[in-house]
Amino acid sequence: MPLKGNRVSASLLKHRLERVNQWFTDNNYVCSKLVVAQAPGVFMNTLTLYSIEPRLINIKLVAVDKDGKPEEGTRIKTRLQTIYNALRLQQGQIFRWNPDGFGSLMALGIFEYADAEVNAIANHRVELVLYLRERSTGRIEPGAGMSSDGRVFGDLSISDNNFMGRAQRLRVAWQKRLDEGRSSGGILFEDMRIGANFPLSYKVKAYRDSTSKRAIPTNRLSTQQNDRPALHDDDLFYEKDRDGVMLDLGYRPNHSYMMFNLTPMYEIIHPNLVHSSSGLTTSQVVLQTAYTHATRLPVELPRAGHFARIEHSLGSVLRRSTRPFYKAVVSVSQYFGIKRFASVAVAGACGFGSENLPWHEQKSLGGHRNVRGYSYGELGTHKSYGTARVEMRIPLTHLEDAVGPRKSVDDDKERERTTSDTERDNGKKRTKRSAAKQRSGRGKRQESSDNEQQKTDFEDDKPEEKTTPLSVFQNKLPPLVGVLFGDVAMSTSSNRGLLGASYGIGIRIAGVVTVDWTRTFEEGESRLRVGLVDRSW
Repeated sequence: MPLKGNRVSASLLKHRLERVNQWFTDNNYVCSKLVVAQAPGVFMNTLTLYSIEPRLINIKLVAVDKDGKPEEGTRIKTRLQTIYNALRLQQGQIFRWNPDGFGSLMALGIFEYADAEVNAIANHRVELVLYLRERSTGRIEPGAGMSSDGRVFGDLSISDNNFMGRAQRLRVAWQKRLDEGRSSGGILFEDMRIGANFPLSYKVKAYRDSTSKRAIPTNRLSTQQNDRPALHDDDLFYEKDRDGVMLDLGYRPNHSYMMFNLTPMYEIIHPNLVHSSSGLTTSQVVLQTAYTHATRLPVELPRAGHFARIEHSLGSVLRRSTRPFYKAVVSVSQYFGIKRFASVAVAGACGFGSENLPWHEQKSLGGHRNVRGYSYGELGTHKSYGTARVEMRIPLTHLEDAVGPRKSVDDDKERERTTSDTERDNGKKRTKRSAAKQRSGRGKRQESSDNEQQKTDFEDDKPEEKTTPLSVFQNKLPPLVGVLFGDVAMSTSSNRGLLGASYGIGIRIAGVVTVDWTRTFEEGESRLRVGLVDRSW
């Protein structure tokens, strides 16, 4: 019933105002509301309503420690405009909180902790206060390794995942094997284009790879020729050097966990003139499409979620009258938490290619990225293959940082209730707490005199901390993670399917360097490797 021309009772007016204010709330206008300025009286038939729609005048960034308390003298590296773009907010506009924007902010991976609070200011203006704890995004990662056959290599990478505070990624890498005359490396720049009207990211990479596959010793061939596929000399003794450039375009719809990629690339392959039968430099163009779905959390040491990726490549070798080739790869990783600290990661991958798939596009099995305990390509190159990996990861130091404070299911439910929109009827202050605190495991309210009740709710969730000499000693050491692992590789080109399997134990230092001891099942060979952590899963 329209209000104009009708008698308006107090109950009807209250009901209509509640409907309008509920619309404000449902549409995330958490600071807006409609109030009565003047109600109709005996001598006045006019109803005057006052719409309070505060505008955002500023975003204030406050650096906090791991307990959520402000840190004096600590500066937030991330630029303010990057925060505006991620939250999809604009200065001077009517304040409308965007939960998807807050999720996009946390998805950048550059914050360990984030919390938001809205402060009302005079003249219908509001200020958004963000309490942030940034991750260390700049890394210098040296590495070295040596296998039992005497191959020694060194590598160095310099990266920054928050380049110039714009949430852009820059990485420069270099690697050199002592038994090779050519070094490898590359430079990569990635921009997620946070807050763009069309969510299209891009990545540009120029690379110079040197990947080698050494000959399998004659005595091994004579004893295992029935177990391994019969390979040509080219497959056994080639070395390939690959130079190329690529442009990777990514689309993430509605800040979801899905990602679509389109990657055109141009490559030049240089076979070793001594061992390759052709000895000709090959150039090719490849168009790769990929679909990714990732929900693994937390980022550094996943304890839940999955990572799935499907790739398809269509390419053509230039200056050759051959039809285009193709290949497809499907990979899936699943993560499980065990007890409070340990976690298990299980991964599998399979791939297949066309009959005319060039030798340099076939999968080289062996090495720390698929079957540890073998040298790169030692298990041969294959058009169709399958690999499986399993790891148990156990943090040895900084246990609280790995998974956060202990909390029960009841605590989680209570926190979900208290982190919803808290609205005060006087309109002077409203707060918004995001569910991203559950993701990081460190959510805690900022202490203030205006939020004593909410502060109490979160303080009740905090467990009693017991300090022991062992815990103090553990926290003084760098982050250490113990790893138990097993790998296996299979191929349809093998007579019995199984190509190789290995198991081992390792330790990861500060999330950068790994020391692995590996033993193969069939040969019983043991190898020790020191190198960079494989972050691909």
